[in-house]
Amino acid sequence: MKFMKKPEKGISVWPILLLLAVLGLLAILARFSYTDYVRPASDKMLVEVNQTDHTDNADPFTKETVWRQTFISDSDILTGFDFYVTTFQRKNDSTIRVSFGESNAKTPLQTWDILSTGVPDRKFLDFYLTNPVTDASGKEYYVEITSLDGTTDNAIGIFTAGTDPYPDGALYENGRESTTDLCFRIYGQPAKMVLKIFYLFLALLFVTVIVSFFLLYLRPLKLEYLFLVMAVLLGGLYLILFPPLSAPDDYRHFETSYYYSSRMLGQQGVDDDGNVLVREEDYRAFYELRTANEQNLIATWDSLFSMDDSQGYVSADHPPLEAPGYCYWLSGAGIALARLLGLGKVLMYFFGKALVFLGYLAAGFFTIRLMPFAKNLAFLVYLLPISIQQATSFSYDTTVNALAFLLTAYCLHLTFAVDKLTPRHWAGLIILSAVLAPCKVIYVLISLCCLLIPRRKAQKNWHYYTGVAGTLMASVISLLIFQASKISSVASDSHEVALGGTNYTLDYFLHAPLKLVGMYVRTFQEYGDFYFTSMLGGKLGRLDIDIPWMLILIFAVLLLLAVIPQQKEALFLSVPAKAWIALICAGVIAASMLGLMFDWTPMTSMVIEGVQGRYFLPILPLLLLLTRNQTLVLRKDITRGAMFTFTVAHALTALWAFGIIVAR
Repeated sequence: MKFMKKPEKGISVWPILLLLAVLGLLAILARFSYTDYVRPASDKMLVEVNQTDHTDNADPFTKETVWRQTFISDSDILTGFDFYVTTFQRKNDSTIRVSFGESNAKTPLQTWDILSTGVPDRKFLDFYLTNPVTDASGKEYYVEITSLDGTTDNAIGIFTAGTDPYPDGALYENGRESTTDLCFRIYGQPAKMVLKIFYLFLALLFVTVIVSFFLLYLRPLKLEYLFLVMAVLLGGLYLILFPPLSAPDDYRHFETSYYYSSRMLGQQGVDDDGNVLVREEDYRAFYELRTANEQNLIATWDSLFSMDDSQGYVSADHPPLEAPGYCYWLSGAGIALARLLGLGKVLMYFFGKALVFLGYLAAGFFTIRLMPFAKNLAFLVYLLPISIQQATSFSYDTTVNALAFLLTAYCLHLTFAVDKLTPRHWAGLIILSAVLAPCKVIYVLISLCCLLIPRRKAQKNWHYYTGVAGTLMASVISLLIFQASKISSVASDSHEVALGGTNYTLDYFLHAPLKLVGMYVRTFQEYGDFYFTSMLGGKLGRLDIDIPWMLILIFAVLLLLAVIPQQKEALFLSVPAKAWIALICAGVIAASMLGLMFDWTPMTSMVIEGVQGRYFLPILPLLLLLTRNQTLVLRKDITRGAMFTFTVAHALTALWAFGIIVAR
């Protein structure tokens, strides 16, 4: 089997100059990223204890009140601390005394007397040690706050949490242990590790661009094999860039994967209340590593090779998600293997993600190979920024996207590339449809692509009708087996939603169908641009990393170019086929919005809330194929230029995101 195409006899000097220009541009941008973001971030102190839960209001901290918050240091070096205060939007002139020390020592290490006149309102009040503490790991320390002369009308407020979120310490009020914790942070040494992470990130960034150029211009690789190489390189970039649980709802998907790993190991997966059981050290990570910021980025790589030292299992406070188990088998197997080896939480995350990503690579390889035309489109859609982010997470979006793309490619393959259909072809279609349907209800409509297959492809008419009926029945039956109760409850039950108030119900719109139309129209007016950009990767992380619109425009243009046929191509979708695809896409979009209206949108809202552009990603190839026609054609193959431009745009996206993350 030949992996590489026959290389050209000679190569123009212009591509080489282009590569040098691109590398120069990336070097300049990397320099600015270093000076503007990375270097300042490396000088900031690491937060070793980050207890930032707090109530909405605080009481005045009055005379002779003494609070002592204890904590266990995980770091060898301590440099300072802070706690969250309010002035009640007034000018106070009372004095508080703040002390810091080791719990078993008779005298504090340092004491500050602070006049509240200069205290900021609703901000953290910082304290830095004149002489940083060394050899602190594993020891218990305290922060003590005393009001010397505060009164109800002349005192600051100090925030606490409503519960007891910090398990390794306690808050004492006038010597009595409280049921809550101080809202406080403890600082360690400067974040110099961010420099090492940045250098590793840059090295892989430049390797990705150079390898892409080499495999496109010097030793051209067949597209499906080029996909494998580029997916691994881009996936590596995103694994470096994003902390383990920073994708949307990733910690819930991780918990579910963990549940299946316990099942694979023959262990109890849930407690008596049905909540997932996890190792003690893994549970701590649910309060960490959820946000893509400098602190969590360093925490990930600082403990990369640590081993697990949990003393037992604790409840993760959530039950496993109600989704088909096979969506989590690969990630669960990776977690199970890491647990068998006694690996720490970070390597366990990477083991789980690695197996999911391998499955994604396999699906992408066969999708590109099966596509009868527009193979470039499949390549690009699989490797969009949002696609790579989800594929390197625990989200079952990875499985959904891969199965949807593969099913679409298989239907097109049977429609255009197969002369006569056999039972094997129908069996493959039935299996893919049955596996995809329960993953997310709305994508059952993609199975309707089987109706694009011409009847003449079957040896007998009854073969065709049996195959189509089997495909559609398999989708519906599989859907009902896994999701029947959920469909019924979402559409009919009235319940409280996260945004406040009760949800819309199906009965409501059956009596007022025009209001449903109005909801759709207003929603697209309000959120249409958000759906477009977030579908391509304009909102990464937990929708909190904004990518410049110019980069998103480049990705959009490349996707459109990937659909345009070359002059000699003869495979096109007919007008009825396009109309059918348009109906399928419209159905998926409408159903996804309807589901969020029933499950997420309060009746006080005039637009549908909760919909994200990534929900439309599985039908993106179908949407783009609607633009393919015989009028607009390419006079020459632009694959190399388009793919290299795509790689460069990806590199710029990752570099931009890195700056945002380390600046937090």
